[in-house]
Amino acid sequence: MYTCLEKKLYMRYKKLTQAFSIIEVMVVLAVLFIIIAMIAHSGSKARSQAMRNEAKAMIGALEISCDMFEADLGKYPTTDGGSGCSNLYNELVNDTGDTSWYGPYIELDDDAVSGGEILDPWENPYNYKKPGTENTTFFDLWSEGPDGSDGTSDDVINW
Repeated sequence: MYTCLEKKLYMRYKKLTQAFSIIEVMVVLAVLFIIIAMIAHSGSKARSQAMRNEAKAMIGALEISCDMFEADLGKYPTTDGGSGCSNLYNELVNDTGDTSWYGPYIELDDDAVSGGEILDPWENPYNYKKPGTENTTFFDLWSEGPDGSDGTSDDVINW
């Protein structure tokens, strides 16, 4: 027979020597990896949607700025020969010398502008064309989206 002390020591020893099998550890790790993968995937989708929403919001802000410019000067900002945005930024922010100019019509953070062009969340310049191809009486304003290619399904547009 065991004494009370021996029984307690035996029970402690038995608890210390019991362990998980390798199969149990692998199952737990597999479940954890699956959960982590699901969280990472949903996080990237949310980030992508947030960037699209940011681009839509900037296009909306630029449209309002162009409308304010037009209300003051009677015309929309001009296109710099292509579909770039550098002339748009220049006309909305810098005094044109016209006495009707009451800008700046938009204020942007330094990281939103590079080389005089307004950048989308993917660090590509927005495109501005006046008169527009789609909005023939006004202007077209768009981002080329995450792929950086014009005319694809991921473009963020104002028409």
